[in-house]
Amino acid sequence: MLANAAARAEAESVIFEDERKVGFIDPDIACARSYSLNAKIAYQRQRNVERRLQQLQNEWPWQKLEGIGRRIMKEI
Repeated sequence: MLANAAARAEAESVIFEDERKVGFIDPDIACARSYSLNAKIAYQRQRNVERRLQQLQNEWPWQKLEGIGRRIMKEI
């Protein structure tokens, strides 16, 4: 699904908006003393986006359709 660059960029922008709020920070990021809290949140947000993109590439087609259906129903 994310084979071409345009599709990946579109999916990444949608996921980035979904991941706007960071509920946790991974321990390896949290213990870095040289980063500010804002930088830690930005790094965690980017990591969350990468994880979601990886999940999107690895899930089965019916799971993709189910996720799209949920998103459509939420907008209605």
